[in-house]
Amino acid sequence: MIKRFADKHTLIFAILAVVVYQVILGVGLFAFQPFDLYTYNIITIASYFVPVVLIFFTIFALKMKSDIGFTSKGFFKGVSLGWFFILVGIISFVLGFDFSKLGSIESKTWAVLLPFTVTTLLVGITEEFLCRGIIVNIFLKKWNSPRMAVLVSSAIFGAAHITQFISAPGRPFGTAVSIVLGFAAGVLFAAVYLRSKNIWAVVFLHTIFDWLSNVPPVLLRPTVELTDISLSGAIIEIVLAAAFFFIGMFLIRKRAKSNLSQDI
Repeated sequence: MIKRFADKHTLIFAILAVVVYQVILGVGLFAFQPFDLYTYNIITIASYFVPVVLIFFTIFALKMKSDIGFTSKGFFKGVSLGWFFILVGIISFVLGFDFSKLGSIESKTWAVLLPFTVTTLLVGITEEFLCRGIIVNIFLKKWNSPRMAVLVSSAIFGAAHITQFISAPGRPFGTAVSIVLGFAAGVLFAAVYLRSKNIWAVVFLHTIFDWLSNVPPVLLRPTVELTDISLSGAIIEIVLAAAFFFIGMFLIRKRAKSNLSQDI
């Protein structure tokens, strides 16, 4: 039944899949613990683990196990194609981490590092398996157009960040920027996935990028009040989004040319 619905109403299925994922995650985070910035514990891990189970169930229900790319083939190719994510993550880490405060970090704060790392990995798995593994593949089967599959799936991925208006109501400008950045990053993630056809490569890139970008505030400012993004910060993220988008579109173009030459 799930497969028939996905084949017949592909766009609706993709949107519903993301909505269901967000609802389940939101219930887990908000019902069992009030949303607090940089709170990582066993409840957080459990909240992200439940959607992972749902996504794997969906993969088997859609009979997509052979399409997604679970093997090691293409992993290093994907990581090398996604070098920009690693570079940006390293730069974010270096600029965001105050090494002079390293010795003053409390032991209980260091203890957050393990659940934070596990949560970051689960985020990478859920979002990549859902948005790239499932949604990109069903769009490819529906339209047979890599560009359309990437753009629409990335638009859904970016729109999913609208939930930040609920979790962070005091940060509307930052949430708007996150939606744009999510769309652009989704384009590059999807392009890397289509070129490598290895889901673990994009999971790795997503996890490393999120971990490097977010670990400085997790360790250094665990009780900071969430404020809206500054104008300079917004400009930097928009420029970054443009870079993600154009690199991704270039990789898609290269893939399209490769497929065309094979057909000839």
